[in-house]
Amino acid sequence: MKPAMRHRMLSQWLAGELAPMNAPALFSAARSDPALLRDLAILRQVERLLRHHGTTSGMADAFADEVLARLQAKDADGQQFCSRVIARIGHEAGASRPRRRDLSWMRQWGAWAAVFLILLGLVSLLARREASQGALATVAGAEAIRWADGQVPLVDGQKLCRGRIGIEGGFLKIRFMSGASAIFEGPARLDVIGPNKVRLHAGRAAAEVPPAATGFTIESPDGRIIDVGTRFGIQVDPRGRGTEVHVLEGLVRAAVPGEVAARELHESQALRIEGRAATAMVADGTRFLTRLPPQGASPASYVHWSLDDGTGRTARAEGPLATAVAARLTSLQADDPGPAWIPGRFGSALDFDGAGDFVATDFGGISGGRARTVALWAKIPTDWNPINGFALVSWGTMQSPGAAWQISINPLPEDGPLGRLRAGVHTSQVIGARDLRDGQWHHLAAVLFDGVGPRNTTHILLYIDGELEPAERKGIREVNTDVDRAGATAVTLGRNMDAHPRRGGRVFRGALDEIFIFDAALAREAIRRLMRENAPPQHKPEANAHDNPN
Repeated sequence: MKPAMRHRMLSQWLAGELAPMNAPALFSAARSDPALLRDLAILRQVERLLRHHGTTSGMADAFADEVLARLQAKDADGQQFCSRVIARIGHEAGASRPRRRDLSWMRQWGAWAAVFLILLGLVSLLARREASQGALATVAGAEAIRWADGQVPLVDGQKLCRGRIGIEGGFLKIRFMSGASAIFEGPARLDVIGPNKVRLHAGRAAAEVPPAATGFTIESPDGRIIDVGTRFGIQVDPRGRGTEVHVLEGLVRAAVPGEVAARELHESQALRIEGRAATAMVADGTRFLTRLPPQGASPASYVHWSLDDGTGRTARAEGPLATAVAARLTSLQADDPGPAWIPGRFGSALDFDGAGDFVATDFGGISGGRARTVALWAKIPTDWNPINGFALVSWGTMQSPGAAWQISINPLPEDGPLGRLRAGVHTSQVIGARDLRDGQWHHLAAVLFDGVGPRNTTHILLYIDGELEPAERKGIREVNTDVDRAGATAVTLGRNMDAHPRRGGRVFRGALDEIFIFDAALAREAIRRLMRENAPPQHKPEANAHDNPN
């Protein structure tokens, strides 16, 4: 075998990229070539020792990663590193040249020869990868992104080489050259380290791996997750309190420190790894975003109650989805005229007394699991009572799970912190983190759209004052808003669907202004424009479907 061919095949074998059809040729040549056989043995031994050192020291692959990063550097530091290593190899080799024929020189020269071959192999591999690929991954989209301090903002379509990425909030989608993709949720810190590999130091990610990218790996401080063609979510605690992996579809293998064999996890199974302990769990797909809000260019349809009438007992509706009949101001109490007109965020607004005030409309609402956005201005008093937190906007029916759709201020401590923005159905909700009980106007928005996967999770993103609201859950499983069943309630402002005059309560206390309902999932920029200009966006997302999830 020619030296050039031998060097190339050794490099490929070391990197794990030697084609299966070429392996027999390499090993056959080694049987008749003592030098090649020796090189193979030395490389295998050094690789085993390096991996053993990395594993026992808690820094698996750290040596190889560091060498690769230093060799990849194109600055003076990288050049000096290469020069120093080569100079040291030459010095050690000269110092160890034997004066008599014995085997002692092989132990010294052989070790440095192995390191030299490793360096040459890495340099060769790096050069080939840069020439053929030019990058390890590509930015495939973002939503409501906030970059970490010192992070140069990335743009859609940007090529990513090896390096660190930091995000403080929002979602960043990365598509790797292998074909795998992942959506990372901030706050997160991650290192792109290969065309099919990433290291997640903190944060959440949802990965989708086609068959061609089987073997996609996410490393964390607590272990390594290896995909076998599936969808899974991973969460790494930023305070060093463990890693969780949730299998949404298919199969993954989780390498737990101290365990010889990797654990296999199937759909609906989850595992928490902390130190050398691992605990089985039930997977929860609602904690991960599997798809960004879809983007498109067709006009959005909407209905808008500006509440600028300022007087009377009706409020007119505008927009392509508006019905001919205006909204009616009313109350659960027979002697109560309903909400009062007050100055609003734009023009006039309505003030609800919490005793019975609400607004009834003839607009049925968005049905089924179709994409939607509800946006409005709200003012929540500082002395707000949980009994008055229900249903800022609602429609549908409570006769079956998932058939009602409601936006409210969370009134139930068992579901989450009180006074936070809440959206969902009466059996499952997404709840924000910001306390709205401050007596100030806030722009609120709830966006619903489909996720990806056979057990589809309907995603819900919340926005307050144009910023993505942190929420433990990113979606719910059952949204099938029923607007056609007998007894279904049309869009109502300020009243829970089960509110009743004799039972009392379950009506809103506070003020509302500028209510919009869209039949599309709006992105953050459209929501911000709506907040600033009180004007609907000119475009809406593409059809909400599963045929092009990437």
